[in-house]
Amino acid sequence: MIGSFDERNIGCDMIYSAGLTRRIDYLQQHANEMFLFDDFLSRLRRDSLQILNASAGQTNMECCQLMQHSDICFVHDMLYGYQQKYTDIQTVYKTRFEDKYFLQDLQQWRNRLIEQYAMLDISDWWSQLICNTDSWRVMVRRLYETQSLIDCNASKLVMLIGNLGFMTSVLTGHGGEFGLDIDYSDFHSMNKVLQGVAPVMTSRESVIDNKEDLSTTGFEADERVIPKCFKFTNDYAKESVSRIVNSFYQGSYANLALIEVTLFHHQQLKKRNSHKAFVMSLVAWGMIEVTTEVEFIKIVRAVNDKYKRLPEEGYHEWNDNYKNERLFCERIGKRLGPTMPYQQ
Repeated sequence: MIGSFDERNIGCDMIYSAGLTRRIDYLQQHANEMFLFDDFLSRLRRDSLQILNASAGQTNMECCQLMQHSDICFVHDMLYGYQQKYTDIQTVYKTRFEDKYFLQDLQQWRNRLIEQYAMLDISDWWSQLICNTDSWRVMVRRLYETQSLIDCNASKLVMLIGNLGFMTSVLTGHGGEFGLDIDYSDFHSMNKVLQGVAPVMTSRESVIDNKEDLSTTGFEADERVIPKCFKFTNDYAKESVSRIVNSFYQGSYANLALIEVTLFHHQQLKKRNSHKAFVMSLVAWGMIEVTTEVEFIKIVRAVNDKYKRLPEEGYHEWNDNYKNERLFCERIGKRLGPTMPYQQ
C-alpha cells in the first residue's frame, strides 16, 4: 500500500450507510472535476501576496491580527495541505521508482481520502466555491468566521482539499512538474475504458485490455460459478445467504466484503479470496443487481480492497482495531444460526 499513513485514521475501514456509500461513489467518480484546481491555487498565492505586501508598514500586533484573517488562514491551510502530499508522494515515489502500479495505488489513496472528505458535514462548501471562484473571499469568510462552522473544523476540511488537489494534479498528468517521471499511458487507457468511473483499485490487479465500451455492455452472471464458490447450494443454504444479504448488504461494498468473510469463517465458501466468484454467485442467485460489466468490475475491486485490509484470523479473534467489523460479522453469524457454526 502506498504511503506510510495510518489508514484507520481516515475512515477507510468504516461500515457505511447506503446513502453515504452513494455519495462516496459519486465523489470518487467526479474527483478530477472537483479537485483539479491548479489555476485557482495560483490565484490564491497572488492574492495572498497582495494582502501581505499591503501589511509592510503595520505594527507587529497588526500583523498578528492579519495572520488570523480568514483569507490568510484559508490560503495557509490550502497550501499546507497541498505541500504535505507533495512531500509524502515524492518520498514514496523515490522508494518505488520501478513500480508500475504507482498511479493505481495513488488513486486508491485518493479514494480513501475522499471517504474522509465525504463524511465532513461542511464538504458541500467546496462544491459551491469551485463553481464560483471569483467569490472565494466571501465563501471563505462564511466558512471560517461563522461560529457554527468553526466547530466543524474548517482548517481540517481545507487541508484535506489541498491533499486531494495535489494528488489529482499528479493523477491527471502533471507529475513531471513535480519531478515525477511517470508513464501515464496504461493508466489513462484504463480510465478511458472505464468511462470515467473511478474504481477502487488493487495494486496488483491486471489492467483491462478489452477496448469495448464496458459502461453499456450487458452483464450476465454464469450460474455454473455458484458450486465453485459455495460449499452448499441447496435451497436452505441459498435462503440463508439471501436473508443475510438482504439484511446486511445495504448497497455497501464494505458490508459485502464482511458478509463474504463471515460466510467463509462459517465454512460456507470454498475459498477465502474468490471475490469475483462470490459476487457473480450473488448476482446469479438474484440477491444483488448488476447490469453492466463495468459495475461488476467495480464491485469486485471494492470488495477486494476492503477484504485485503482485514486480518486473516477468524473474526472472533480480531482485536479492537477492527471492533466495528468484528461486531458486524458477529451479527451476521448470529443470523446464520447453529446450523452454520463458526469454525475457525
